[in-house]
Amino acid sequence: MTPTAPIVHIYYSNMAHESRLLRAAKAAVEEGLASEAIGIGYQEGAFADEEVMADRVTFRRIRPPKWSSGGGKIARLMRWPLWTLRAARETARARPSVVQAHSLAAMPAGILAARIIGKAKLVYDAHELESERTGWSNGLKRIARVGERRFVRMADAVIVVSATIADWYAEHYRIAKPYLIRNMPETPQENGTRVDGIRSRLGLAETDMIFVYLGKLTHGRGIPILVEAFQRCPPDRHLVLLGDGSMETWLHGVAAANPNIHVLSPVPSAEVIGFIASADVGLSLGEDVSLSYRYSLPNKLFESRHAGLPVIVANMLEMANFVRTHGGGWIVDQNVADVENLVRTIDKAEVARVCAAARPIPRWEDDRALYINIIKDLTRS
Repeated sequence: MTPTAPIVHIYYSNMAHESRLLRAAKAAVEEGLASEAIGIGYQEGAFADEEVMADRVTFRRIRPPKWSSGGGKIARLMRWPLWTLRAARETARARPSVVQAHSLAAMPAGILAARIIGKAKLVYDAHELESERTGWSNGLKRIARVGERRFVRMADAVIVVSATIADWYAEHYRIAKPYLIRNMPETPQENGTRVDGIRSRLGLAETDMIFVYLGKLTHGRGIPILVEAFQRCPPDRHLVLLGDGSMETWLHGVAAANPNIHVLSPVPSAEVIGFIASADVGLSLGEDVSLSYRYSLPNKLFESRHAGLPVIVANMLEMANFVRTHGGGWIVDQNVADVENLVRTIDKAEVARVCAAARPIPRWEDDRALYINIIKDLTRS
């Protein structure tokens, strides 16, 4: 049967690098469960208001009213509620069969669109432990938990990104255990063509050791620890930070003064695995500054392993368990001395040894099948 209704994905984001949302959108369309998939986010910077991402998959970014674009306090306070109302209206106009909210901030728009303005099934897809975000005050976390407790009970399905987060939601909100769909990229054979590699881009020799960090260049992700550790390391140990964020300006200054530290702009999600494949080691050194980070199982782990790289991970619950279960890496405490000592000891032979002993890791195809079954059940009921 040909699907007659779209699925709408709502995310309070500029959707610049939203690979998780895009994978879900493509999967439902490819399996014939949606006539099209629409992503609704907000406009920020020079992004297109409407962007075709794949066959019958489109991202739409809502521009804020001109008066709310300034830096005033009232304007800043009004941006989210105004976006919520407009996102709900835009979603309801599409008459979707399923509305999928990709964050706590997107859930009010999802509820309005699926329960009040229109009639659709509602999925809450929490990209992290939403009410325990890094940088939030205790007061804000309490408010978030009150709202989230109500919101999850209004959802027809709840999806999370790690097993520990699934347990947390079930225990704290007394709901059925959420579905686990991990933040895994499409496997390399489905991931597009290989591109000019990171080693070639930087003009580094095959004998140089390249350690690559992927993701946001923001606080709480272990970046200052990595920088100081590599400043102490021999010049053939190169730290490459592939991303953007609030620390970018500072990092460019650091890179200018340290020939073995490099900052590169992010590449499209479909090109990441091919781009980093010529590096030697992946890095995931988050800091234990929030429950959300402690329980995280980030995309960069899977991207690095799919690229054939072993990974250095912080000694935090989910990441450490990933390496203990699947091999292919090292676990390190989050301090400069331990990171420096480990980086100094890893050479090409050690990388080859660890890779040879690594065990298979989960694949997107496994979780894709689960996601398709969730959407099938919702659209049939």
